[in-house]
Amino acid sequence: MKVLKNQVLAQTRKSLRFDVIFNFTLLILLSSASCSSQWILSPRDKSIKEWESNERREDEKKSDSIHGWSVYSRKEEWSKKRKTAPLHLSKFQAFSDLLSFDYQQLAGFSENMKSYGITEECFDELFWEGIKESLKFCLSSKYIDQSSVNNLIELELWRNPDLEHPIIRPEISKIGISRAFEALNEFSGEWHGKWQAMKVHHLWLPVKEFKMEINDGFTLIGFQSCFTGDGFGWNYVVNTKNKVLILGFVYHFDNSGRISAKNPHYAFLNPGNQLTWVSDSHIYYEFMCNGIICDEKKHYTITGGQYQKQVKQYKLASGFQAVYIPEDKQLPAFKHLFVNNIRRTKNLLSKKLAIVLKNLIQ
Repeated sequence: MKVLKNQVLAQTRKSLRFDVIFNFTLLILLSSASCSSQWILSPRDKSIKEWESNERREDEKKSDSIHGWSVYSRKEEWSKKRKTAPLHLSKFQAFSDLLSFDYQQLAGFSENMKSYGITEECFDELFWEGIKESLKFCLSSKYIDQSSVNNLIELELWRNPDLEHPIIRPEISKIGISRAFEALNEFSGEWHGKWQAMKVHHLWLPVKEFKMEINDGFTLIGFQSCFTGDGFGWNYVVNTKNKVLILGFVYHFDNSGRISAKNPHYAFLNPGNQLTWVSDSHIYYEFMCNGIICDEKKHYTITGGQYQKQVKQYKLASGFQAVYIPEDKQLPAFKHLFVNNIRRTKNLLSKKLAIVLKNLIQ
């Protein structure tokens, strides 16, 4: 029995010596491997691999299917990427920095903007909601083609006798990337004017060029942040396989600082960098006037109205015109326009009757 016990102890010691030698050898190998990526992934490399794996999984997720295409939930995806992306993958951080800069500019511009209580993170999320919803609206059944919109402007607004400021006749023009940036940048800066009875102070920041895929076939190539007097939003320049889209989205706030309306829209570009914005209920025909049509200093006009679809054509139910200038003095009045032939005829008859009565009195 004693001999057997001694044999077991000897075997145990031998096994322990082997374990020590094996563990020591393994430790040396791991130590040397830590200096070579061929042996083992460093924590940094591991995070890159995990991030790339997450990227592939996220790219496979598609939601909100519309007419055979999909829009990713970009604000959720962006939030995940921003938290998991390695430091050297700076593309997303670069975009975040651009958006952060715009946020600081708008937040410091107006007391109204401060009263909304919008944080930088919320600003980021609203940006992605805006581009998603404006793209959905542009590709929905509510889309109106440029020819129909231009015909409506020509019939109801161009040469309208109630216009305070003349407008240029719209013409179809192809949107190119450089022209889209140029047209939007013309509106950069501070502007003062009146929207109905409300005095407004607008700020349009310069266009930021940045390329980022939205989903298959749609790539964001630029954006422009703005404060609109009672809210804020963005213009987006999106590149598709066939053309360039100009989109927009504005959040409007009430007096209590809550979002009261969300307005997705898209734009057509006319010669002379004229922009025609189309929402689900209004059109806005905008262009910068540099003394081409009138002798005033630099200003821009918004001429438009509320439209309705009647049978196979569109009609304006109401019209308006607003003029915005760089200085906060002698602001042009907001103008309500008579539109459609019946109302316009009544207005002209009323004016002629007034002239006749005046002549009779004299």
